[in-house]
Amino acid sequence: MTKLQSSSRICIVGAGAAGLSAAYYLKNRGYNAVTVLEAAGRVGGKCRTVEFEGRAFDVGANYVTAAYKEVRKLARKFGAQLYTESASTTATVMVDGTVAFQPPRQAITRNGNYAKFVRAALRYFCIRFLLRGTIDRSGFAGVAKHPDLCVSFRDWLKIHKLSVLEPMFEIPVSVMGYGYLDEIPTPYALKFLGLATYCNLLAVGLGLPTRWPKRFVNGFERLWRNISAQLDVRLGADITRIDRAGPIRVYFRDDKMMEFDYLLLACPLNTDVTNSFLSLSNEERDLFSRIIVNSYVVASCAIPNLRLPRRIVGMSPTPEVAQPWAMMQQFADNDFVQFYTRLRDSEAGSRKKVLDAIDLFIARLGAKRSTDFITYDEWSYFPHVTARDFRDGFYDRLAALQGRSNTFYCGGIAAFELVETEVVLFSGTEWRLG
Repeated sequence: MTKLQSSSRICIVGAGAAGLSAAYYLKNRGYNAVTVLEAAGRVGGKCRTVEFEGRAFDVGANYVTAAYKEVRKLARKFGAQLYTESASTTATVMVDGTVAFQPPRQAITRNGNYAKFVRAALRYFCIRFLLRGTIDRSGFAGVAKHPDLCVSFRDWLKIHKLSVLEPMFEIPVSVMGYGYLDEIPTPYALKFLGLATYCNLLAVGLGLPTRWPKRFVNGFERLWRNISAQLDVRLGADITRIDRAGPIRVYFRDDKMMEFDYLLLACPLNTDVTNSFLSLSNEERDLFSRIIVNSYVVASCAIPNLRLPRRIVGMSPTPEVAQPWAMMQQFADNDFVQFYTRLRDSEAGSRKKVLDAIDLFIARLGAKRSTDFITYDEWSYFPHVTARDFRDGFYDRLAALQGRSNTFYCGGIAAFELVETEVVLFSGTEWRLG
């Protein structure tokens, strides 16, 4: 493959966090012909912000943690202000249907006594520290060489005698859409629960003061809008076909065509997406067919006179799918409330099932929404593969594909579905084109 020149024409498909950060850092490195194509009418992807009564609310990606070093650099550069979120609590629906709130410390120590919990917490820190070289680099290439990691996170915790930590981990891992602990492969969970995030989680769980997490005052999407303003981003790009036989030729529904030297796919890679405009190689088709996504719903409504003990409420233990897994009321003086719900699949009637369950939960709180639901977003979230696919070398095969047919792959499946990891993939020195 020819080495990339500053004049090389680069096409990036997708204007979410991965695509825009790729374009931003490539431009900063002197590549002057970078074009971002986005099918939707806005940028940001899963970073979506709405306004209600003069305030911004994120109904997709929302938090910035201590681990978000590159995102915070971008925030400072583009004047995106942050504020610290208030403390959280947990809630449980009791047998009689009432909702009981309890501090996180009480919920996370339910599997053992406090001393046992503290010992396990220290042990996890030590083990995770030793795994930095394997887990903390961008992507997951090479993880297959560690078969002890290629198991479910619940099994890994059990093997390392850390099962007492399950209640603490299930709130951020499961409630945030990554799946139950016996579903998510260990490398993903360890990537998410890096040392900075873990220490903050521990502080929250134990009721210790912390400056994290934070939110953007004007929403996460605004940051990407500010970044995209200095890039060549084409919204509403209705791509019908991409031909990679020679130069990269992108064809659109309006019969227009654009020609490029390199293609970077920052869109979902699962075959139901990529098959619609790409002629996939056998290797691409096999790899992309293994990608799984979670259906994750964020719905919001206005609930007057609701007074939660804390702004963030995570359900513990994690409920069944289609039930509310978490709720947030960012401001005590604003009626906007968000509910987070996992689905198994996007099936007929799922929206009504989800909204009925939310209404029942609201009633259990002794409240009632004042309007129809303001937003309902069903995200195809967390592209991932199974623990077996990890063990069989999925990520080594994906890494070997990078650059073939002058095509590169990024986004959630390559970096892990977290804004920071997608940005880091391009911000450092590890990412190379050509």
